[in-house]
Amino acid sequence: MTDRSQNAPLSASEARTLRNPSMADTGIPFTQYMLPDGRPRPTWIDRPAEIKALADRFIAAGGRYECEILTTGEVCFTAVLCDPSDFDEPPVAIEICTNGPDVPAKVDRLVRHSVERLS
Repeated sequence: MTDRSQNAPLSASEARTLRNPSMADTGIPFTQYMLPDGRPRPTWIDRPAEIKALADRFIAAGGRYECEILTTGEVCFTAVLCDPSDFDEPPVAIEICTNGPDVPAKVDRLVRHSVERLS
């Protein structure tokens, strides 16, 4: 995750993971809400096939994944399972971490917890 409002350059890994539409095949789709105004942007986070398969199951059941960089610099990931027209539905899973090496593990945990809520 990179806060583009600060115009920080993307690393090669981030560029492959976050902005490449071809990631739709291997990456998990998230809606990233951008600072400062919450403008939504599609984003993909590349994860192993096992995690991607779990995420696909959650999405097929009507779920969606969202993320945003908080003003504290932390990243908040949420999983929401609801009627798409009801954006006030509380998330079924939330993970918050620093924007760095903790992100992949937190995304994996979010996906696993979101799928557990389907049962």
